[in-house]
This record gives sequence, structure tokens and C-alpha cells, in this order.
Amino acid sequence: MKRVKFFILGLFFFVAVSGSSWAANIGVEAPGQGRLTLGVAIYVIDQPLKLQKHPTSKETNISYDPSTGQITDITEEREDYFCPVPLVTRDWSDMRLSANLAVCSISYAIFKKLTVCTKLGIGDKNISYTESEDDKREDSESYRETKVGYENFKQGFTWGGELAAVLYTNSHGLRLDGNAEYFHLRNTLNFSEEVYRYLVTDFWICEEGWNEFETSHSQWQLSLILSQRIKNFVPYTGVAYVDGEIIRKFKTSWEEKDYDKDTGELVDWDREDIVYEAKFKPKKNVSAIVGVAILLRENSSVNIEANFFAE
Repeated sequence: MKRVKFFILGLFFFVAVSGSSWAANIGVEAPGQGRLTLGVAIYVIDQPLKLQKHPTSKETNISYDPSTGQITDITEEREDYFCPVPLVTRDWSDMRLSANLAVCSISYAIFKKLTVCTKLGIGDKNISYTESEDDKREDSESYRETKVGYENFKQGFTWGGELAAVLYTNSHGLRLDGNAEYFHLRNTLNFSEEVYRYLVTDFWICEEGWNEFETSHSQWQLSLILSQRIKNFVPYTGVAYVDGEIIRKFKTSWEEKDYDKDTGELVDWDREDIVYEAKFKPKKNVSAIVGVAILLRENSSVNIEANFFAE
């Protein structure tokens, strides 16, 4: 007699009101082997950061002389602030990351109480910080100006994965789940593209400059979730350990080409690239999880969850 395996389709929708991590997949019944679950989730993340590695900069200068064919390439690496303006200082202790994510997930129960999940979506990102400017020049009065800076990054692609296990259940609706999760989000911000063309003596000089911000956010977490079903409601609470790395890069480039005014031939070419990089981690690694799942029908639920970082 042939065995026929049925795939059961479940659906859950999740809304995160605050926090910094993926949601717990709580609500539908403990999965059986071969069960397929689809999910849609919206996350609102607010996360304080701490500096992991002192900001560094890398400067590359390239010059080309068409008459000789000689190329000069000089690279210098040094520790430096993200913004190289001497009078500007940045308080790295108050960096904060905010993000909004929309994610779709597909989960499959490979064993009776063990599920793997793939998550794909889009997300934007904002990084805020305090920046102070000190002017101590002898020809002017000293002053200090402090302002809050914001960097708003456009939509980026996010992806992640999860391994979830039901560790304990009983006939009264009590359930203990363990989760291991990972996600990655990359965003860019392009701005300040400048092009100049002007005549100096016998040469046309063409200058072009552009800047680009990029952030790469990788995060992983381990969590334990305890839930109790009460009719069509499943309140749950738990604890999560969160770690990760946020890499923030700023690249500024400037290119100059000199042409002979009469012949139009290239007589000189110079390019300068400066890359500033800083690495951050979540400031707090342990968070408390509180949520509730509302069971709409046998295989579907809506979750509302909040994550609170412990001091």
C-alpha cells in the first residue's frame, strides 16, 4: 500500500510594534511533519548601537599621464572619523538604528516538531547620531554647535532564515518553543553628484564628483518562547539573545580630466577615492518578548508582538 503525504497549508500574519528581532511563530497548532506555512510580517525596529571597531579611512589617489602612459597609484589607510572635517566631532556612543521591514516567509516542518523557514522582503533604514562642531580659530570667537544628524537610506532587500523547535507541549495548551534566527539587510544612499567644466589657459578641465553611503546589517538571535492557549487567544512571553554587526561605509570620489583646448586630446587624468568605514553592534543583547496570537481559524492566526531590551 502506497503512503500518501499531505501538505497542510497554514497562514499567519504578524505585526511587530517595537523591538529589534524577527517574530516568534506562535499561534497555529504545533506543526506536524510535512506542514507548509506561509506568513506575512511587518516590523518596526528601534535599536541602539555601540561602536565595535574604531572608524577607519582608506584614501586612493590615481594619476595617469597619456604622454608617457605612466600610472601612479598611491593608497593610504588610517584611523579617522567618518567625516574628515577637523572641527567636527561625532559622539559614537549615541548611534541609533531605526528600520521598517515587510517580510514574506515560507516554513516547512521537516520533522514533527522541527521547522525550517525562509524569509524574504524589503526594508528601509535610518541612522541617527549627535554631531558637534567646535570652532576655536584665533580670529573668531570660540563656539560649539551640537545637532542631531539623520541618514535616511532607501529601500533595500532583506532575507533571513529560521530553525524552530517545539520543545514541550501538554494537553492544557501550554507550549515551549526554541528558535534560532538570522537576517540580513543592505541599503544604499546616493547623493551629491557634481559635474564641472571650465577653461583654464590652454586646457578644458572637466571635474566630476559623487558620494555614496552603504549599510550592511546582519543579525542573529536565539530565543525561548512560552505560550498558553486560551480559547482563540495565545498569549506568550519569552527571552531572546540578540547579536549582530552593522557595517556603515561612506565613499566619496572625485575625478578630473584635462583636455587640450585646440585638439581635444586628453593630457592629464586624476582620480581620488576615499572610503570611510565603521562597524557597530547592538548595544543591548538580551530582550524580553511579549505577544499575543489571535487564532482566526484552525490554520491561520494574527500575531502582535513587542520586544523590550533589558538594561
